[in-house]
Amino acid sequence: MLGGKPIATILLKLRLWENAPVLKDTPKFRAELMRAYEKFWAPYIQKDEAGIRQSMRYILRGIASAVGLSVEDYLAQPRASDALYATHADAQRIEWPSELFPIFNNQRNMVTITPNPLKFIQITDQKTFSTNNIYFFRDGNGDLVAGHWLR
Repeated sequence: MLGGKPIATILLKLRLWENAPVLKDTPKFRAELMRAYEKFWAPYIQKDEAGIRQSMRYILRGIASAVGLSVEDYLAQPRASDALYATHADAQRIEWPSELFPIFNNQRNMVTITPNPLKFIQITDQKTFSTNNIYFFRDGNGDLVAGHWLR
């Protein structure tokens, strides 16, 4: 929740991916999507805060602007930085399921994978849990990047 609204609702209203090209489900695209997940997740495994901010840049810009803050001011809030940097858990290496099921939005310009391959282990009790679903879209450079964080 942010400002009394679910984060997913805020990001959906901003529609950062609105002008992104349509994505086509092909074997080549699935391999590219897996690489995008790996690139997105690597900073979490390495506990690289600058890398995490880079991976989450579009999501952070959207959330911060929705509440009238800069990204820096948004991250200065303790709950925001704890959630972003997952200070309570350790990221696990991606274990890809035997079959990937891409899920596209209605415009087919954003995609996530089910089952969610991104997992953490709680530091306190060692329980494994999945992250929120991350949706990817093509940015202006043609790269698949994280653009939506669904809780």
